[in-house]
Parts: sequence; C-alpha cells; structure tokens
Amino acid sequence: MANDVLEKQSMINLPVSLEQFAFGLRKLSRADLLTLEILLDKKAMKTIRQGIKEVEKKKIKEFRL
Repeated sequence: MANDVLEKQSMINLPVSLEQFAFGLRKLSRADLLTLEILLDKKAMKTIRQGIKEVEKKKIKEFRL
C-alpha cells in the first residue's frame, strides 16, 4: 500500500481551517510528527522511492530508515 501511494503521488484536498489543522497536529505524537516531516521532505521522499526501487530490482536486500 505504501508503495502505491509513493508511486501514484496522488493529492487529496480537504478544506480545513487553520484552527482545525492546529487541533489535529496537537494530537500527534513525536513519532507521528517525525513521520509527517519525512513525508513532506522532497529529498527524503526521493531517497525512499529510490531505496524501494533498489529492493524491487534486488540491488539491495532491504531498505531501512
């Protein structure tokens, strides 16, 4: 499933106010915030996609962050 999301790069637009967005962010744990930060980092996502491709092509055995 994660691979599908990475490959499709689909966008979902949900109209929310800044107050609603802030409320949602306050509920996130430190680990959740780190994951969100990685997902928003274009360079990190490029590295993750490349690692997944290398695993699929069997150039490397596994890919860890």
